[in-house]
Amino acid sequence: MESKNFDYKKLNTILQNKNISVEQLAKMTGKTPRAVRPWLNGTSTPHKSSLKKIIEVLHISEESISKTGSSIRNKEYEVITESLDFLFDYYLPLFAYYTRNNEGYQLNKNIEKLNKLNSIHSDSIRYRSNKELYKNKTSLDRSLDSIISEIKKYVQKDDFPLEEMKEISKNMIYEIAETSVRKKCRNFDKYELYRSTCLESIVKIDNIFKSSSTLLRMLGEKNILNYSDELLKDKPTLSAKHEIDSHMGIVVNIFSSNIRLMKDIFIHELERFSYFSAYYLFLYEQSILDPNFIDLPVPSKEFLIYLNWKIYKSDDDKFAKSILDSLEKKIQDKFDFLSTHSSYIKEMLDDVVPLVKDDARLACISYLKKNKKDYSLLLLSLLEDLPIQWTKRE
Repeated sequence: MESKNFDYKKLNTILQNKNISVEQLAKMTGKTPRAVRPWLNGTSTPHKSSLKKIIEVLHISEESISKTGSSIRNKEYEVITESLDFLFDYYLPLFAYYTRNNEGYQLNKNIEKLNKLNSIHSDSIRYRSNKELYKNKTSLDRSLDSIISEIKKYVQKDDFPLEEMKEISKNMIYEIAETSVRKKCRNFDKYELYRSTCLESIVKIDNIFKSSSTLLRMLGEKNILNYSDELLKDKPTLSAKHEIDSHMGIVVNIFSSNIRLMKDIFIHELERFSYFSAYYLFLYEQSILDPNFIDLPVPSKEFLIYLNWKIYKSDDDKFAKSILDSLEKKIQDKFDFLSTHSSYIKEMLDDVVPLVKDDARLACISYLKKNKKDYSLLLLSLLEDLPIQWTKRE
């Protein structure tokens, strides 16, 4: 497509329909927002290579942003739209029903087996099955089974272009999913960008520590913040230390600006990066001791207890006692507010997040079996709501 045929109004319409911002288009095309804005207000036209990139990343045709789009192409677009309507109105609901019946039937069967086993072993938990839906195998629904069989026969014919249709189907689903996600989660791309940037810095810090025995020793001796003569004379190590601090600045800034992302990375990622985590925990300890030290954000005390346990492989009972005592203290300190302040209840639930991890829950369950009387009924009921069985009939 030639630049002279570019229609900026059509591109604006497409971006609006797909819920894509100037900043997102710039990121997708590898340009800056400053370079992209003139394309959208008609003051300049994209280069031929940029137009090709726009068409590729937006999954659109040349005609859709061309001044000379042909009527045949427009007609083809109408046919595609009609086909998509048919897909959503008839085909997908049919296959959704077919799939859900299969899954639901098997799920209810498994639930019945689990309840029988629990009854035999005197376990207190019982699972509820759905009595209203998905009671029969789809193969017993003869009309539905007949339709599915006919479709299978049709696409398995020798003259049916199966592989080509599979590829077209994937592209259609990808475009539909992408458009849907952009409409529902406008900040999805921004969140993922921050998350990937943060993880890149975390990986970099972890790898630098792995490759530097001097920095690892200094971290173990807890004198890594001191610029000793040894460090100042070792130029490669000093440079590596500066690189660590630069990347740590990126992580701290992102954590400070996005609490949800910080919790996400603390609970799902940090245990994989022991050297970074050890350094972060050390810096946090310094920030507590020295009021002039940089303030390092953490989700909560419970997250720190969990991370310390994972990184330093401390005793399970010691970990369980620490995190349960911390939660118990919060409950006792704020007991009068729990029933009237929903925001504090939400805060409490946030603090319990580390216990959603299987290894943390099991450590606490084991400890509580021996020390249940040391904790309030409120904490015990809160923990029992977690999706794991830890009580049996007495």
